[in-house]
Amino acid sequence: MMNQFDLEDIRDKLEDDLQKQVVSSRVLLDRLRLIDEDSRKTAAYLDPNYAGFYYHLGKYIKPQNVIEFGFNLGLLTGCLFASCKTVKTFLALNKTKEDFIASRIGRSNIKLRFKGESIYYCGSLFDRDFDKHVSKKSWDLIIINDEAGYDEHLQYLDFSWNCLSENGCIVSDYLSRHEPAKSAFVAFCESKTRKPVFFKTRYGTGIVQK
Repeated sequence: MMNQFDLEDIRDKLEDDLQKQVVSSRVLLDRLRLIDEDSRKTAAYLDPNYAGFYYHLGKYIKPQNVIEFGFNLGLLTGCLFASCKTVKTFLALNKTKEDFIASRIGRSNIKLRFKGESIYYCGSLFDRDFDKHVSKKSWDLIIINDEAGYDEHLQYLDFSWNCLSENGCIVSDYLSRHEPAKSAFVAFCESKTRKPVFFKTRYGTGIVQK
């Protein structure tokens, strides 16, 4: 179980950090590996409101067990682990067949910042083997980093809620960039009678607490 905290208070602190740009994305990401080094010149890479959000989030919440859906290269959780040192277990899910190079780079990025137990799974949210990993623990922080359709996004949210610890949080990205994700997130929060908080990150991020 994660310690109780005021989500709106964290929102205020995080927004202040992002506005001040106290840590640049270049500093956070330069030690992490990419498939294409030209990516370091892109707007997303340089935007302090993208990866920087996860670094600042890690300063204010203290999860022990973390799941990420849509792991990819591990850049966002790599930034989270740069500031959050309470995590003991990290479970990553990619729904498509793993690309060997991307998978190796992603694992290397996590290893650089996180020394706890890491589990990487490729397949479906409802695979029996994936469920075995999930059912062993309760999870304090679940990150949805995937531009999924409305129904699939709701599946992520329902699944996450069921395995979330008391006071645990779901972080959902791409809410301003991808309308189905935003609609599903808002509908889900209403169904659980929870008031989420939203952040003006690069692609729009929301957090809801159990």
